[in-house]
Amino acid sequence: MIRLILISSILLTAGCFSEHPFGRGQSDGSATGELPLTNLSFNSDIKPLLSTCTACHAAGAGGWVYDGGVNAYAQAVSVVSPGLPGQSDLLINTRGAANHGGGTIYNASSDAYNAIEAWIVEGALDN
Repeated sequence: MIRLILISSILLTAGCFSEHPFGRGQSDGSATGELPLTNLSFNSDIKPLLSTCTACHAAGAGGWVYDGGVNAYAQAVSVVSPGLPGQSDLLINTRGAANHGGGTIYNASSDAYNAIEAWIVEGALDN
């Protein structure tokens, strides 16, 4: 029984603690292409950037569920303080702070990180 639980735990967390276990983008944390940093759309600009989160968080790793499905906005905004990027767990964890088990997803100088930050500054709108 203990062996089964251990194996299940390993399978569920495999890759969640390594640098880029599921090919979460480029290793330097940059996004492909350039995003405008104003009038960002959650569905068009932000949701695609958060697709990297589903590898671990679709199963609720770390207590946050993000599966990128029909409730993607509600799931994302649950870890955001609209207008306050410095207090938003989404950004804090994205840059690998606060003991984020998945490490750095996007570094703070990447286009992707800057787009998520700008979206939060604009009020984290569902658009």
